[in-house]
Amino acid sequence: MRIEARDALLSALQANYAVAALVSHFSKKLEHWNDVPKTKKPMITVVAGKSSNPNAGWQKPVYWELDFWLYVYVDTGAADGSAQDLRDMILDAVTAALLVQPVIGRQSLGGQVHDCRISGTIETDEGATGQHGIAWVPITIRPL
Repeated sequence: MRIEARDALLSALQANYAVAALVSHFSKKLEHWNDVPKTKKPMITVVAGKSSNPNAGWQKPVYWELDFWLYVYVDTGAADGSAQDLRDMILDAVTAALLVQPVIGRQSLGGQVHDCRISGTIETDEGATGQHGIAWVPITIRPL
């Protein structure tokens, strides 16, 4: 269930033209941003967070919410704000790719999950990392 949800998210982002045009590498393995070679950046990594059943209780239907962290790593080689600009363009593309589909009222990642959404505050480095641009995006997926 968790692996399929993560893979559906990565596949949807890779298939999205706006995201794919900006990101050169997608990963399932979390690495420290400083340990990722520049040749693999811009990079998106998706890793698992917690799992919860918000409808917990006796005689209630069970459904799971799977939390993930989507990390964005950028390295432009210049500490002039260009890394943060590129990071923000990637975040805009990811946000647009995960918008609710109007007909069904949720984001199903092409029918692979019940719902997928950005589920909290997007954190960024705010320029503190110089030539690197970094962001952490909380994602929640309800599997089929």
